[in-house]
Amino acid sequence: MKKVLILLQIYSMIACQTKTIEKASCSFDNNKTVSFNQELMPLIKAKCLQCHDSKNHYDGIILETYNQVKENAQSGELYDSVVSINGAAPRMPKGGQLTDCEVNIIKFWIQQGSLNN
Repeated sequence: MKKVLILLQIYSMIACQTKTIEKASCSFDNNKTVSFNQELMPLIKAKCLQCHDSKNHYDGIILETYNQVKENAQSGELYDSVVSINGAAPRMPKGGQLTDCEVNIIKFWIQQGSLNN
């Protein structure tokens, strides 16, 4: 029983550290222009391309290039798929959801005109 409790404590400590690191690594400032190349595309590569590349293209969506990402942003699909709508869990990414910071990167990039910068 002691071993189980110790393992649970260790797991809790690791989980808390992981969340802290994740939050710290997302340094989004909504007063600056969101960079497609520096902020949005790395996010897409990390969270979306495993299902939305030219090989897998889940639901026919490919997000490998600026034009593909912009098209999905302009249609509303990019943002709508990663936010909660009417209390339902976000549809994407499969197996988890984006942090508030990551969602804001998408949101503000779209609001700022979906620039290729």
